[in-house]
Amino acid sequence: MFHGVSGVSIAALCPSTGNGDATVATQTAGLADSAGTPLFDSTLLQIASLSKPIAATFAVEYFAEAGISLEASVNDALAAAGSPLRLRAAAGMPAEWAETVTLRQTMDHTGLGMHYVNGVPRDEPFPPVLELLSGTDEAPAPYDYASLAVMKQPGSRFGYSGGGFLILQHLLECREAQPAISTHTGQCRLAGRVVNDILACGEQKRKHARELAGYHWPWARAP
Repeated sequence: MFHGVSGVSIAALCPSTGNGDATVATQTAGLADSAGTPLFDSTLLQIASLSKPIAATFAVEYFAEAGISLEASVNDALAAAGSPLRLRAAAGMPAEWAETVTLRQTMDHTGLGMHYVNGVPRDEPFPPVLELLSGTDEAPAPYDYASLAVMKQPGSRFGYSGGGFLILQHLLECREAQPAISTHTGQCRLAGRVVNDILACGEQKRKHARELAGYHWPWARAP
């Protein structure tokens, strides 16, 4: 209890027995709340920024399949997808900075700000992502979401950004005309099969590990 953790949930991916899909085994321990409720494998837990590598994995694969380079301009991609949203430079910063933010930089934290992505109470409707991205200092977005104005020269330095992943979600939803989770259902199953291959089939299949990390065989960075 040194860190104040009252419960833990562990998931282990297990190789399949031949049907192509891995299975997930779970183990839980401890309490779900201060009232002493036991923690079960059905208890909802926040994974915070652990969602970012998952989202980046899907985005890299999605753009590769669509023939879109990760060096493409975010504003160009938004325009092509029919979105009204455009990145803009912060007050006093060069306007051209907003035009040079790339898709890769939405994921590697060198393009945008909005450090934290605030939560929304579960009993309230979740706003459209576009609303969360459209706030300004004069007219803040719902739930105190920070402005996403470009405050640094893209690619110049690391600066933690949750906002870049909201941009990705909005872009994918515009391109596919459906919620992002619907787009990725098949990829979730594919990811399970790929990891299963890695676990079960040895070195011959380990090229997939780099594909999941944003690389394609033979060790070339995704376009």
